[in-house]
Parts: sequence; C-alpha cells; structure tokens
Amino acid sequence: MWTFPTRKNYFPRDRAREHHSGASGRMRARLIGAVGTLFLVGFVAGCATAPEPVREEPADRWVHEIRERSRRDGPEERTGTLFYRRSVVTPYFSTVVIGKTRYSYIYPTDDDPFRGYRADPAPVPIETDKELEAVEGRSRRRGYYLAELEERRPNTPNDWVWVERGNIRAWVRPGMLEDLADRYALYPIDPEPRAPVRMRIEFRGTFGVRR
Repeated sequence: MWTFPTRKNYFPRDRAREHHSGASGRMRARLIGAVGTLFLVGFVAGCATAPEPVREEPADRWVHEIRERSRRDGPEERTGTLFYRRSVVTPYFSTVVIGKTRYSYIYPTDDDPFRGYRADPAPVPIETDKELEAVEGRSRRRGYYLAELEERRPNTPNDWVWVERGNIRAWVRPGMLEDLADRYALYPIDPEPRAPVRMRIEFRGTFGVRR
C-alpha cells in the first residue's frame, strides 16, 4: 500500500538535524548541571574552611590614660585618669587595684606636678583565701563586699577590683563603684585639696520685751 511520504521519513536531513538538536540540548543540560554541582560543592567547602571573622575586642577593659599639658612657669603637668568601658571613672577611691596593678591617686606638688591615678610599677600579689566564705547569693547580687586586699573570697569574679578610701576597703564589681561610694557617702576626691575651713558661730539675741 502506497503512503504519502511524511516530513519525518521523507527528509533525512531534517531528521538528522532534529537528532543533533536533541543531543545538543541534553549535553547542554548536563553541562549546566555539572557546573551547578561544582559551584555548590565549592560554596559548601568555602563555608567550612573560611576563617572566622575578626571580632572586635569588647569595650569592657580598663584603660589608664596620662595626659600632659605644658606650662609656661614650670614643668609639664600630667594627669592620670582611669577609664572603664570607655567612660571616665570618678575618683571616689584613693587606691584601685586592677588585676595585679595598683593605682594610687596622687596630688600635685612643686617637685612632681602629677595629678590623678598613677600606676605602681611593682605588681600586687593577689591570692584567694580559701578559708573564707564563698561569694554567693546576696553578696554576688549586691556587687561588692568589704574586705582587705588579702581577704579575697572564693568565687570572687575575675573582673572585680579592690578599692580603698579611708577605712572603706572592698572588693567590688566595676559597674558598682558609684553604688559603693553612695552607700558610704563618699564624695569624689578633690583634685586640689584645700585648707580645712573653720566655722565660727556667733549667737546674738535680745532678751526681754522693749516697751
């Protein structure tokens, strides 16, 4: 039986072209898939081996800054200031021991115009007295406890500092310095000590009734 020739069986060139086009499409798809797989593997490997980002140092470190100011009539004037978390520490205490460094508040003199906190070059030995009661509960929440330098109690956090002003001596959390000063009515140290003021009280009065 004779059949009319169709395009698919009558034109071999078109059939070959279609076959070639299909093979090219499949190859292109395989190539795209391979490239995508390589990219995904490289991305995962890069995430696994990428170095950790550089973290900024927290701003909770102590800084001791000394500023110099020239004077015409004498040597340069230097001022020592303590900073905690980038904020100036109000000088409520004459002595502050941070880590193994002692800072003492100094008044200027004619021979030494230094004013403020000065670091003692000799390291301070800090040891914990294990026979004392551990810092827990109320003392820890309050943020300080009265004690001598050598009476550091167990479980005292490493960031606590030791301070002294007169007969007030304590281990205290840095953020509670002002609370400790308020608790014992301590005023900031006057950078320029003044002579004591003597008060003189006079009583004047009139007795009787004038008519």
